[in-house]
Amino acid sequence: MFFFFKQKTAYEIKECDWSSDVCSSDLLIKTGFSSSIRLLAQQDIKVDMIFADPPYYKDKNNSHLSQKCLNNIAEYKILKDSGMVILEHYAQDKISIPAGLVLFKQKEYGDTTISFCKNKKILAIINTL
Repeated sequence: MFFFFKQKTAYEIKECDWSSDVCSSDLLIKTGFSSSIRLLAQQDIKVDMIFADPPYYKDKNNSHLSQKCLNNIAEYKILKDSGMVILEHYAQDKISIPAGLVLFKQKEYGDTTISFCKNKKILAIINTL
């Protein structure tokens, strides 16, 4: 299990509030999401699931951070073939699903949307069976 926190307060909460049994097998990294994805890709680490809850504001290029998260996940191909992404984002931010991922479920809760995406490879595998 990997935990990535950019904000110091979130990092401190994770470090202090969880039992040592839970944290003993975790890799806790204090860095941003894009850097984290690159780090996993450089180590050739593939993951089963990613839960991303980026801030709702836009970056300096006026891009939604939720879109950047999906783009980085697809670009660096860090999901296992059966992997899934659960992305929380602002409901008014319409995201486009990058190549390599497929949206299979979306739920709105007030001003928040939860988007569920799978690795497109699993669909290709299922279709060949």
